[in-house]
Amino acid sequence: MFLLTNTRRTPAALLFYSGTTIAACQSAAGSSPTGLSLVPLQPGVNNLALAHPTSEDFAVLATFENNTSHPNRGLSFYIKTPDGYSLVPIPNSDAFIWFDYRIAASRQKIFDVQLVRYPQGVRLITAEKVGEDLTDAQPVKLQRYVLQESLDDPCVPLYTWHEEKSVVTTQSYEDVDTVLTDSAALCTLLPAEVP
Repeated sequence: MFLLTNTRRTPAALLFYSGTTIAACQSAAGSSPTGLSLVPLQPGVNNLALAHPTSEDFAVLATFENNTSHPNRGLSFYIKTPDGYSLVPIPNSDAFIWFDYRIAASRQKIFDVQLVRYPQGVRLITAEKVGEDLTDAQPVKLQRYVLQESLDDPCVPLYTWHEEKSVVTTQSYEDVDTVLTDSAALCTLLPAEVP
């Protein structure tokens, strides 16, 4: 048995890169390579176009100090609406902030989240180690989410993260940070068709 640094099992940690292309995946037709890049985020407010190509949305990247050796990094999303801004909840949760998740007294992340720019648009990718002993190298479950709008349904948030695809890596990883820079793993999540 091991202890975890978060009392609540909320997926994610944040690993952000320069936004350079990290993968060249084959397109759905298998002919031309398709670029894939991580979306760069800085601590604080990050202006993004998430809901629509011209929208004035933003993400806030911040640190939550919880008196452990590894403070948690959190990410929340705000979508511009005619009345102001709408918070985007985490799927299957009443929370609004994605947090990192590590094994206690270890630098080893077992959950992580990353924004990735595909040719079809920005997607949110989560990485979660799966297996009996998370202190060992294990396969990682990757899930790809797209932001969806819901203006007609009562009692439903205006925007939600909808899961588009889920895969489990064949390779094992010590830390989920590694899988988010693995071109082959991220290419398995490439949307098959332009929406």
